[in-house]
Amino acid sequence: MKRELIHTRKITVNWYETEGERLIVEGSLTDERYYPCVIHTLNEDSDAGKIHHILLTMEISIPLMKILSLTVDMPTVPDAGCRDIKEVVQSLVGHRVRPGFTNDVKKLLGKEVGCLHLTNLVLWR
Repeated sequence: MKRELIHTRKITVNWYETEGERLIVEGSLTDERYYPCVIHTLNEDSDAGKIHHILLTMEISIPLMKILSLTVDMPTVPDAGCRDIKEVVQSLVGHRVRPGFTNDVKKLLGKEVGCLHLTNLVLWR
């Protein structure tokens, strides 16, 4: 049976304890294609290489697990419009990581203006 690697997704999430009852969460999502492909949602051909590289940093208070700040950087995305979500994700500031958080994130980031890749990274925690 033919078995040839064509795509790799890497998600890394690191948690850091700091002074002052705070946690810093740094996440990275990278998608890499090893062959040229078609991005069907854009109806465009794409060369081999990184398709997505998304970085997320959250500062969270403990013990409440409340998001105090959140930054997103998208060095590599297939469509410049993907970066528009960076402003929407700011609405998560003030939310608590608690039961129901997954639903909150999906409501805020999972609509037409959303980004499945960023949503996955936020929820990977």
